[in-house]
Amino acid sequence: GTSRHVANSICSTGFSALSSLDAGWYGKGVYFTSNALYATPYYATQKHPVIIIAFIIAGNIYPVIEHPKEQDSFIGKAIIPGFSSHYILTTKSGYPITNVNEKHFDELVAEESHCIPAFIVELDIKQMVELVKEFNRETITNLPHKEIEE
Repeated sequence: GTSRHVANSICSTGFSALSSLDAGWYGKGVYFTSNALYATPYYATQKHPVIIIAFIIAGNIYPVIEHPKEQDSFIGKAIIPGFSSHYILTTKSGYPITNVNEKHFDELVAEESHCIPAFIVELDIKQMVELVKEFNRETITNLPHKEIEE
């Protein structure tokens, strides 16, 4: 999720400039999730929040289990040679799960050339406050990722 302004730019020029804004916990690339609620910190604080639905060629996926605070983390590293993307099952806070039975979400880190924006879904700003409260996840300003502002 992001702002309408940034989404329009992505649809015009592609995702290529985004990976240079953030080193990325799980490697360099463009980050996606299959759960719109998990992405709320990235769009809930925007004046015109949107979600981009994209086509992604994940290719040969590397399953990431390394924690971003460990020495062998993937922070800022390129996608592993021989793989096209990284895939992580995460907790609500964005850290890798430690138990397969716990509630989890996902993140996919893909190379820019493997992602095509398809749709922009505009969200109702009035619903964001309740949505964030319901999900009880930190806002983007409290997360270690950089915010993309309009």
